[in-house]
Amino acid sequence: KLDGTAKGGIVAAIARQSSACIICAMPIRPLLVLLWCCSFMSAMEQVEIDKVNTLITKVGTMTTYKFIRNGSEYDVADAVKLMKYKLDHQQKDLKTIDDYIDTCLTKSSAGKEYQIKDDKGTTTACAEILKKWAKEIAEKKETKETTAGAKEGTATK
Repeated sequence: KLDGTAKGGIVAAIARQSSACIICAMPIRPLLVLLWCCSFMSAMEQVEIDKVNTLITKVGTMTTYKFIRNGSEYDVADAVKLMKYKLDHQQKDLKTIDDYIDTCLTKSSAGKEYQIKDDKGTTTACAEILKKWAKEIAEKKETKETTAGAKEGTATK
């Protein structure tokens, strides 16, 4: 009888039913625990997702910029849609904002580098600009955390 009511119930129920893996003869309980733990290792942490969302928001404010993909220019609204789509579909394979930029926003599936054209007409590699903005986002977040920590420290004294 499989009892799936407890947290991770189906995994626990399977572990109670079998004593060893039929493929590798490893005891099943440690194997299931290992597999369960590994399933969380590739997930992007919320703090990184927040940084990516902040980056996407920043891109959305750059209304005079154009994004170039496969030689065609797109406005920021289209760039934001693409960025959200790529985050939704690749998030499970990413760990950091830099992974996101490197994996999703460096070049197209056709192998052509994504570029950004600023309001002066200067074209730069998309990844270069996005990494600069990502660094600024991380620094602002660290400053806020440091400031909040300092305020908490003085409030408790």
